[in-house]
Amino acid sequence: MGNSKIAECVKLVALAVLAAPVGALGQPASLVASGAVRTIPESFASKRTPVWSGNALVVGEGPSSEPAAFVAFDRTGAVVFNAALSIPEAAHNRVDNWARGNDGTVAACGWSFARDGSAAPFIAWFSPDGDSEHLIRTEPYGPTLIAIAPDGTFWTVGHEQNSRLSEKGANLDAGVVRHFDRSGKTLGAFIPRSSFQVQDVIQINVNSGFLVASADRTGWFHYSHIDGSGAYVEISAAGEITSYPIPQLPALKSLSVEGIAMTDSGDVFVRMIDLGVRPWHPYMFRLNRPARQWFPVALPPTIAPEDIGELFGASGSKLVFVQPGASKTLVRFFKLAPGS
Repeated sequence: MGNSKIAECVKLVALAVLAAPVGALGQPASLVASGAVRTIPESFASKRTPVWSGNALVVGEGPSSEPAAFVAFDRTGAVVFNAALSIPEAAHNRVDNWARGNDGTVAACGWSFARDGSAAPFIAWFSPDGDSEHLIRTEPYGPTLIAIAPDGTFWTVGHEQNSRLSEKGANLDAGVVRHFDRSGKTLGAFIPRSSFQVQDVIQINVNSGFLVASADRTGWFHYSHIDGSGAYVEISAAGEITSYPIPQLPALKSLSVEGIAMTDSGDVFVRMIDLGVRPWHPYMFRLNRPARQWFPVALPPTIAPEDIGELFGASGSKLVFVQPGASKTLVRFFKLAPGS
């Protein structure tokens, strides 16, 4: 074979590698069941997607866009938290996201609306027993995602808007990821709003991203449902920002991300569906930071993908999958198989 042909073959192989789904080039890790399937005797099928954090499943009760109360269930199905949101002088509230900390604190973020329609952003957090509520005003910054770090501080994603929920007059160089202490003091602001094009602002929305926090890093997975663009971004305790491309799926005509999880050891997993392929098939990936790639994770072959549920988070070193049903909710725990 001539040198030109060899060069052309090398070029084609390189292009094939670049076009292959990220992670398809590595050996897949695999998951195994860890512990019994737990049953929560309540259906969440018609409610806002619950979240698993702080070793509990936290559910917003009330209208889908305006939950007025929060209930948390532990892995046995027992209620470990129950509290109602109350913001003085608010005609109604829009809660975008909520989370539970390791100490049992539950926090929520969103907007409260006055009778004249003007809005004010907030972070509300409850004591672990649910008996006391605290409110932090964050205007002009409106948080849409929230996570509680192990030290009790709050990480959020959002952007600046005025009281009419418009960016008119907003500082477009302000950071979209912010770190707050419990007094409301801003400890850090990262990733300027101006780095997102107009059509990409949807990636800052609660429905297009996930936020997780550990002791030494915070991770934000943001994406577009339409074309699969986006990134997974990590911010270290020292404020260093690292961006990783999101996994690429076979067709990638339309993307749905079911959830991400960060274990106590820092492993990050994501579960995705390529809506451009029928029948829909879920994919699991695990981040390899040194390689800056996502490698596939195989689910147990003895369990059908539709019976596993969606990835809701992590509990220690275990991944938590939740499957809402008509009258009950199943919670399953998995861990990496030895050698994965």
